[in-house]
Amino acid sequence: QEVAGATPAALAVLQSRSLLYSYPSGRYVLHAVLRRCAAAKLAERPADDRAVRARHAQTYLAFLQQQEVRLGQTRAALDETWTEMGNLRAAWEWAVEQQWQAELAACLPALSRFYQVAGLLREGEALLRQAVESLAAPGSEQGPAGAPLHSPATKPSRVA
Repeated sequence: QEVAGATPAALAVLQSRSLLYSYPSGRYVLHAVLRRCAAAKLAERPADDRAVRARHAQTYLAFLQQQEVRLGQTRAALDETWTEMGNLRAAWEWAVEQQWQAELAACLPALSRFYQVAGLLREGEALLRQAVESLAAPGSEQGPAGAPLHSPATKPSRVA
């Protein structure tokens, strides 16, 4: 609902047509065919596609941050986070692609805790390694707003 900006009435219509399923937790799942169709339509409108992906990433990265403390305390938090892992991975990958370093740094403790508590250290390490390599790649010298990642005083010098 938050990502799509859909009204409760619109969600109810989609549910009545079996295009959307609602879990008791309040989580919605879009029918796979409709999800592919929506993705194709969004791809035709790059500005809208970027806006939706950014909203999706912001929503799920915020969710991840909210889970940080709970992850070490309750099984429910682990289950909730596990349920959203597809969305969380997509949000993380988008943030890496967009060079959202501040957002990634803010989520790092929660993501690390999830992988530790879930016993998925290798998967977590692979995801984090991919992010570090991408952020350290040539051409990644700017943050999300185009601001330099290093001030002139702290920018690493290159040794010939």
